[in-house]
Amino acid sequence: MSARTTLEISNEFEAIRGMSEAVEAFCREQGMDQHGLMSLNLALVEWVSNIIKYSGLPHGSHHIQLEISREDNAIVTTICDPGVAFNPSDTPEPDLESDIKDRPIGGLGIYIIRNLVDQFSYQRTGERNQITMRKQLRSAEPEENATNPAP
Repeated sequence: MSARTTLEISNEFEAIRGMSEAVEAFCREQGMDQHGLMSLNLALVEWVSNIIKYSGLPHGSHHIQLEISREDNAIVTTICDPGVAFNPSDTPEPDLESDIKDRPIGGLGIYIIRNLVDQFSYQRTGERNQITMRKQLRSAEPEENATNPAP
């Protein structure tokens, strides 16, 4: 089964809601379970928020492209933006041991994204950043006690 959709998102925070709704609709059509859907959507919202905040371009001045596809038994998203080059692999692992007041700012969002998706990769293509995230489809788990409800 192969399905694909492409979105152009304005680099404004107000555009994130529409993106999130479109991602949810696509993933549901492909049979993604609720946990996978929430994880992928959170990772995308975090990444797109970072693009809007840190791309180095004025809000509303460019678009972020998001391609969502089903490849075999996974949802694959590719996000492209014309912002300043930023390779998340160059970001050190965050300090998770120190008191939160003593930790440096930055890097936690990338850490969270990497833990929400199954694969995460970066490449710079021309003047564009390209991030690819892959999340495996898993069959929906039945709710606890759905077949044997408590009396």
